Amino acid sequence: MRVIIFFIVILTCSCNSGSNKMHYHSFDNRTWHTDSVLSFDFLLKDSTALHSVEIEIRHDVDYSYQNLLFFLTHDSKIDTIDLKICEKNGKWKGRGIGSVRTVSYLIKEDVLFQKSTPKIKIEQAMRYGSLNRIEELNSMLSFGILIKASHE
Repeated sequence: MRVIIFFIVILTCSCNSGSNKMHYHSFDNRTWHTDSVLSFDFLLKDSTALHSVEIEIRHDVDYSYQNLLFFLTHDSKIDTIDLKICEKNGKWKGRGIGSVRTVSYLIKEDVLFQKSTPKIKIEQAMRYGSLNRIEELNSMLSFGILIKASHE
């Protein structure tokens, strides 16, 4: 009987309402190509509520830059986001064990999406020196987005 109760508790605790699910994109060969636009589709419980947008980036310590610059598009609006993922002294932000690091950021708060099925697109926008764009960002493992009701 205890085993059955244990499994019921585990299943109940692990169930997700669906509105707070992190959507991930994993990069092939640990490389984010500049022409690879990431697309995330969501289903919101309440499209009249304000929401927050959070991201999670996983990379390894061979990543060559201190920041990650990208365009975030939703509801025909484009935001340029520049995230610092490494301190100037070389200390990586976020958490991790070994060579893998995970860093999370709150990108936007109190967003009112026009639809209950928003689509968010992410486009890598890294530049370096005279290069118009960096074709391949190496050492990138995954990029995740979470939309949840604000103040939840």
